[in-house]
Amino acid sequence: MKKLYRQHKGILVDSLKTTIEINSLKNILDYENELIYKTFNLKSYYSNISTRFIGDDSTRCGNDWKETYYVLVDFEGYKQQCIGMCNFEY
Repeated sequence: MKKLYRQHKGILVDSLKTTIEINSLKNILDYENELIYKTFNLKSYYSNISTRFIGDDSTRCGNDWKETYYVLVDFEGYKQQCIGMCNFEY
């Protein structure tokens, strides 16, 4: 099974457009921190990454997303904020 990640966006179609294949949660953290650095020049913005199972309707997102998890991180004093979804457990 491919490990996938997508960013949290306002509507599902926009979120699905950001889907990338990754190897681990650390890859997600590195990917997102690189985007933050390129945009805002902030290093190591996100930390403490984890997942929480939410499931999903495979007819809505396709079979690759049947097992869907929130991707949660800490940043700027906020704890366990959702930045996206993945299809594997931490």
